[in-house]
Amino acid sequence: MNGRNRGPLPTAERLAQPQRWQLPPELARARPRPVRLNAAGKLAAAGVVALLTGALAGGVWLYILASRDHVRRALLQDQGSFAQAEVVELSRTRGDQARYLVHYRYTAQGQAYRGRAGVRRREWQKLHVGSPLQVHYWTARPETSWLPGREPKGLPLWVVPLLPACLGLAAWPIIWSLRAQWRLLTEGRPAPARVTHSRRVSSQYGTSHRVHYEFRILSGAVCTGYYDAPNDPPPSGAVLTVVYDPDDPRRRHRYPFTLVRGHTT
Repeated sequence: MNGRNRGPLPTAERLAQPQRWQLPPELARARPRPVRLNAAGKLAAAGVVALLTGALAGGVWLYILASRDHVRRALLQDQGSFAQAEVVELSRTRGDQARYLVHYRYTAQGQAYRGRAGVRRREWQKLHVGSPLQVHYWTARPETSWLPGREPKGLPLWVVPLLPACLGLAAWPIIWSLRAQWRLLTEGRPAPARVTHSRRVSSQYGTSHRVHYEFRILSGAVCTGYYDAPNDPPPSGAVLTVVYDPDDPRRRHRYPFTLVRGHTT
């Protein structure tokens, strides 16, 4: 076939041309084929294990923290006392999200303590050094104090499932890809595919070549597909191996797969 003289051949004629295609021996085995993870697949599986382990361990850790803070809040409310305090300093942080801080001194159980609390800007502007304040402190630990209505919140219980959920969602695409490739290679049908053309595409990950190909399924129908090659795309007319789902030829993948491979013995 000379593309310079004849131009692109029609689809049916291209597929009818003699093809230099050799079926990989591992794909010649009866279905269901034995399949195993390749190096990239093992790395992906290890990532899934790490994410799910982190989800479990992180969920337990957050639950412990949230439970501890819940008990602490209850103790602060049940075992708190009031004391009269005096403002000793007013300060604020810099930046767009400035915090307005009140530094105060109080006496509890015959001993002087200092504390600090954040207040709204309007409240901060009304105070000055020497202004009286009423503070609440923990009787068992009088050095722990706060302004009424601004009790230490701690970690709420509703935060606990967020970390496991995020890590589980991160693991799901990897699990889906492993499962899809494993199933397709186990039950799929191999076929020769001919490259029709390729074009350069850009994404957030850089530039690659999108290689388009076509292949004929067992019924005689012609199907198309594509894959992305980071560099050196095959020329038009090159023959590839694809594996497709006999029940849904839209599910197809160029062989060899990225995550799994067939047994050669």
